[in-house]
Amino acid sequence: MIKKLHKNIVLAGALLLGVAQMNAQGPYTFSTASLDSWTSGFGSAAGITHESSEGISGDGALKLVRTNNNSNIGYNQGFDADTYKFIKIRYKNTTSATSFRVQGSQDAGNTNLITPTVFPISSNMTEYTVAYLDMTGVTNWSGTVLNLDILVRVNYGITDETGGILFDEIELVSSVPPTQYSEYIKNPSFDGPSGIDHLTGGKEFVTRGLTYTEFHDGDQSLKLNFTGNADSTFWTFSNYEKVYDAPFSAGSDFQVKMWVKTNRTTPIKLSGRVKLTNGGVDTATKPIASVVTTNTAMEWEELTFNIEAAEDFDGVTFWFAVDYTEGESINLLSGDVVYIDQITATVTEGTLSSSKNTLEGASVSVSNNAIHIVAPTGSQSNVYAITGALVATSNQASIDISSFNSGVYFVKVSNGGKVFTKKVLIE
Repeated sequence: MIKKLHKNIVLAGALLLGVAQMNAQGPYTFSTASLDSWTSGFGSAAGITHESSEGISGDGALKLVRTNNNSNIGYNQGFDADTYKFIKIRYKNTTSATSFRVQGSQDAGNTNLITPTVFPISSNMTEYTVAYLDMTGVTNWSGTVLNLDILVRVNYGITDETGGILFDEIELVSSVPPTQYSEYIKNPSFDGPSGIDHLTGGKEFVTRGLTYTEFHDGDQSLKLNFTGNADSTFWTFSNYEKVYDAPFSAGSDFQVKMWVKTNRTTPIKLSGRVKLTNGGVDTATKPIASVVTTNTAMEWEELTFNIEAAEDFDGVTFWFAVDYTEGESINLLSGDVVYIDQITATVTEGTLSSSKNTLEGASVSVSNNAIHIVAPTGSQSNVYAITGALVATSNQASIDISSFNSGVYFVKVSNGGKVFTKKVLIE
């Protein structure tokens, strides 16, 4: 898991132009009214102030009030752009702006201009977040850069801009921390540079973002803030797929653990789900498991989701949700907050698909309101709905399906670690 990053403070004796620093220039924390020599990059300096009680630690921040679409902050003390290829910014944007634009020049005469480079940011934020702006390969981001401007762009005047953009820290760094993974989970502790850009899914009644104010471990956690009463399940989808060199067989088990904290004194229900692929093609099922919280003291609680695959697979993507069931007390209401941290994952069953793992002599058929199984003595048969939910278990030669809904099902017959799986249609 990711612990708090130790800042690499500049140890060189003098800030002479062209002298390479260790690993970072800064950090500029804006804890004093001098604002660490950051001012307006060009034009009027009006709108830049020192906010002594802002920042995640309350030790000060630079506030930029937008006066137009080119409102900016600038640093004109010079730095070695061959060494520092990334700009780390911890900020909170309470305006409608949706991008930073980085520009500047290598010289005071502005003849060797840095190609303006745009980075998307979130608007109307209530929490601080960290962005790493990658300047690798940008024209004239090399040698000694004398002038650096960071502009806050787009959507000026759509809403009241007086709240401004608060810069809690800026640091020029030579590299970024590596993105973390836990099996098929990306950024499992919600720390580091990868943020939550890989997560999607939205509802009008809830917002999703990172917070520094609550965490189980590390620096921050994922915050789900319910601004209205839930009227449906709220899914968070990941676009990260873990692809394996060879497929796992049906019957493999996924286990996902996550730490959850809410501001409620009554339980809620969460679901974990895996989207599976085999050879780049989606499988028919997306198995799911649900867990109800037991902690009602507004403390962190670890939840465990155990999920079983009904088909062979070689790719896994994990999704999770805060559940909704009409009329149930688990439903979240306006003002409810859910924090999620430290998601860890495993996949077991262990052996990869091959003929030696296939249960020989097994067959499955459907007729006369029953699933008929032919298999060696001692075999067990599990029937799964297309959602991946287990709907029947038997060690008999037939399973009554008269109460089953019409649709596609999967029958898994297992014996001695070997498995036979067949898809069946029940009409």
